[in-house]
Amino acid sequence: MFTISTDLSALTRWIPAVQTEPMVRRLQGVLDSPGPYASVYLSTRGQPDAWGRTFAERLVKARQVLAATGAPATVVDQVQCALQRKIPDWAASVAVVAAPGGVLLVEHDYRPPTRPMAAWAPIPTFDQVLEWGQRRISTLIVELDADLATVASYAVPGFDRSLSVRHIPDDMAMVLGNLVGRSKAELLVVSGSSDEVVPTVAALKRYVGDRCRVVGEDRFTDRGELAQAVLRHVGLVSAENTLTCLREHRLLSAMELAVEGVAETVSALRSGLAESLIVSESAWSDQIIWVGERSDQISLTPTDYTPLQVRLPDGLIRSAVLQRVPVEIRWAFGSIQPRDGLAATVRDDQKALADLHQQLNSLPIGQLSDNLRASLS
Repeated sequence: MFTISTDLSALTRWIPAVQTEPMVRRLQGVLDSPGPYASVYLSTRGQPDAWGRTFAERLVKARQVLAATGAPATVVDQVQCALQRKIPDWAASVAVVAAPGGVLLVEHDYRPPTRPMAAWAPIPTFDQVLEWGQRRISTLIVELDADLATVASYAVPGFDRSLSVRHIPDDMAMVLGNLVGRSKAELLVVSGSSDEVVPTVAALKRYVGDRCRVVGEDRFTDRGELAQAVLRHVGLVSAENTLTCLREHRLLSAMELAVEGVAETVSALRSGLAESLIVSESAWSDQIIWVGERSDQISLTPTDYTPLQVRLPDGLIRSAVLQRVPVEIRWAFGSIQPRDGLAATVRDDQKALADLHQQLNSLPIGQLSDNLRASLS
């Protein structure tokens, strides 16, 4: 018999144990607590970055920035305690969001943050934890060794399987393929000697087709190296998803089911027409937006109902989260990115589209793209 076990503690030490609840749903809970909010993103590794050479130096910097921007001492202390909680072996970064009522969110990721930051602001900064959530590609890791196949998982909810089959690649493919179907895994990594990995991967690819990406790993000396190889494959799948997302946006734009640019994206969210929000790195500038209490109260100019001045991407992401609109944090692939780094897909709702067009027509002509102006003429 070929036994499949789920005891892989030496590997799971290096594979992130992450929350599998959708990130947007968790962030909605954060916004249920009244602000202002402290948002902190720091690297936990020893490599130097813009905020210091060590994690201890970055902690000092974060405290200084929070205090300088008006955070109460009690909140600063709570943030520091949350940052200093036990950091997993696999983690390279930590994020904390806190409010006067306490710490609301603590997250880790296996890569350093895109940029270290600390802020005390009317609304929280969610972009990096959203990106971390997108990189949580549901993955099964299978280690083949003689008559034992050991299975671990990354970002697969409710994984607690234990199975046994004959040591025949096609039978292994059937059992693991069924496991892929039940777990809805997007990635399956098979490791072991090349004599075992090659036929098993070939059989699995025939069995699962395009339901799941199947890769083999037969070059590693310990499970730490295997874990790093798994995370590289996770990153590749995440990058492919980004490219697919950006290409789909271009296709939807041609069908007038997507908009891009600052003014158009703001209007889509304000009208309640947005089905998803896409934010790319070029959106991270000093541009600001005014927001109110409700999700549709966002404006590029101050109004009576939008009294709070916040960073543009933070305001758009908050609006989307409150509306339960999926948020995609997608870094550009060459020239494939939306104008101004912002875009939204929109519902095919004729009345809502007419409302959006009316809003866009009221904007200064210079704020509209040529394509959108043409579609409105």
